[in-house]
Amino acid sequence: MAGRAPVVDDSGFIYVFTGNSFGPNASNGSTNFSESVLKLNGSLQVVDWFTPSNWQGLDAADADLASSGPMLIPSTNLLAGGGKEGILYILNTNSLGHLVSGDTQVVQKQRIVPQEHIMSGPVFWPRTAAAGGSLIFNSGESDVVKAWGFNGTTITTTPVASAPDFNQGHPGGMTVLSANGQSNTSGIVWDYVRAPAAQTPGHEPMPGILRAYNASNVSSRLWTSKDNLDRDDLGLFGKFCVPTVVNGKVYIGTNSNQLVVYGLLPTTPGLLVKAVPPRVAALGNTGTFLLRPFRLNGFSSSPINWTVSGLPAGASASFGTPAADESVRMVITLGPSTPPSS
Repeated sequence: MAGRAPVVDDSGFIYVFTGNSFGPNASNGSTNFSESVLKLNGSLQVVDWFTPSNWQGLDAADADLASSGPMLIPSTNLLAGGGKEGILYILNTNSLGHLVSGDTQVVQKQRIVPQEHIMSGPVFWPRTAAAGGSLIFNSGESDVVKAWGFNGTTITTTPVASAPDFNQGHPGGMTVLSANGQSNTSGIVWDYVRAPAAQTPGHEPMPGILRAYNASNVSSRLWTSKDNLDRDDLGLFGKFCVPTVVNGKVYIGTNSNQLVVYGLLPTTPGLLVKAVPPRVAALGNTGTFLLRPFRLNGFSSSPINWTVSGLPAGASASFGTPAADESVRMVITLGPSTPPSS
């Protein structure tokens, strides 16, 4: 489900999407459920299910419904999600509807990604009508972040706002939302995608970028991790690594062997230090880093004196001569008594 977890409702029922099985009996409504939405009880038994009427075509084309995961819509009995077909389904969790020709049993069926896939899946911002109304967001493959209005049952037929930045191919954006309740000025859509490049291979390591949009109007971009490349670059894109927002910080796993944490910069003078590379294997018992200092809010103390503390037993560090931009190389040497796990 492209990095998304199963969802659990207030009654303890669990919802998951399934993908391809391939074969004439891949979905039989009793023991096999290819391309389906499953409702499970606490013993993981199937108690209800939905299968699109074109499941055989999806199966044959490797067009997994489970290229994204389910989303429960708060204060309703509705579940939303879609897959590689680019179609969003809204289903009634009290009666998922099983298999019906033409999918006439669903609450809504709407294409939201024009050409490609829904990956990772939608996010939801519950708001009253007075606060602007609830919104559903999705960042599709080879598409842009879009917002649809939600009337309590269905989404608008066309987006109410679209972001200015194109998602460079597979897999689209890994998207989350943060907000202080319904406050229009607090909502942010965080979209983690592959950075634009001259070529667009499907699965090769590529640079990543985190973008922040005004959730009240995603046509307004607030910030990206490329705005200050030296300070904020996150390295290679971590496919299906959905960002986590908690305690005023955004946490992102990357394919550069690092967990990147973004937050508000201090408002008082100080130094921010970045280590490049963020992690190295200590081949030959040494690891070399470039330390890059960034002066914030008029910090002017000079020169910068480099020291290190907290090294494991038997390890030591040495520093080279600072460069003109005050960056310096640090070499960490591991001793014979240094624990192997350090």
